Amino acid sequence: MRWRRARGQPIDRRDLELSELRRRLERSEAELQKARTVIEIQGNVSALLEQMLGTEGASESESSGR
Repeated sequence: MRWRRARGQPIDRRDLELSELRRRLERSEAELQKARTVIEIQGNVSALLEQMLGTEGASESESSGR
């Protein structure tokens, strides 16, 4: 068993595991937020490209007399 320096009390393995799991959870939540942001941006880019290509397609159809 390890000992805490400041208080002189033993560190429980469960406490160590709990703090490691909390750090992992924080990292995972941060990665998830980044992924959600990327997905949102990709959706916006896709919608914008679709709008731009749709507008070009309509302009080409009108100018070719269709």
